Amino acid sequence: MSNSPFPQAPNLCISCSTPLEGTYCHHCGEKRIEPEKDYNIFHYVRETLEQFLNFDAKVLRSYGLFISQPGQLTKAWIEGLRKPYIKPLSLFLTVAVGVHFFLPTTNVYFELLDEIREGYATGNRLQNIVGYDMGTAIQEKSKKLGISEAQFYTLAFKTCWEKSKLFLIAITPFWALFLWGLHYRQHRYYLSHLIFAMHSFAFFMAIDLLFLLTMNNLLHFESVDDWWFLPLFMGYGIYLWLSLRKVYGKSGIVVQFMRFLGSLLALIVCIILYRQMVTILTVWQM
Repeated sequence: MSNSPFPQAPNLCISCSTPLEGTYCHHCGEKRIEPEKDYNIFHYVRETLEQFLNFDAKVLRSYGLFISQPGQLTKAWIEGLRKPYIKPLSLFLTVAVGVHFFLPTTNVYFELLDEIREGYATGNRLQNIVGYDMGTAIQEKSKKLGISEAQFYTLAFKTCWEKSKLFLIAITPFWALFLWGLHYRQHRYYLSHLIFAMHSFAFFMAIDLLFLLTMNNLLHFESVDDWWFLPLFMGYGIYLWLSLRKVYGKSGIVVQFMRFLGSLLALIVCIILYRQMVTILTVWQM
């Protein structure tokens, strides 16, 4: 029996008991302990740095592809080329964190109370999809809180702004359903369309954030009119068009344009619904 204080390199994986044929277990990925290396502090530091730099390289590689080649990151994931890049959810969440901390005080991801109240009064379902009586809610909520309606507006705006940044990922599964219906023959698995939705909407959030930061912090616009967003949507439309061609393949120009238009309109509908539901649920909970 060996008197070594270190465990000997076993023939079975210590985690899953699979017979080992190399340094790493082919079943679970557990590493075989090699005392000369694994208990050497210099080897440990070097291995740690390599893992960190490799992750850093994956991030840079992923974002470089994400920005410069629309749809290529999604295509790589679908084809199984996943190890060189960060996971789709990780990429989405990093962009969402940027939106959470740096988005200016704007109602870009929630609807104004007056718009929903007007939609109910006029019966315009585009302004108030679920038919919520915002006028009555404002009166009741402000009375319950013991504040004026003007004060309630201010409080609701701040609360909606905070909450609207927290659940942006909820847009992607609904948009993916539309994409699945439009491109089922190209990719029959829903998850493929969900990955596309995550990547594509992450890009939308990124350029939207950049646009708003530029308008507010660099150009010092106190408010941004809806027409200012037209170049933003045009730029994103080009990105979406190229992404769809890359992931779902080329087809006849008419068919491709109809699918593109359907995909873009579906995203707009999901954003409109999200904006209204954030405001309605926020007011309802106050």
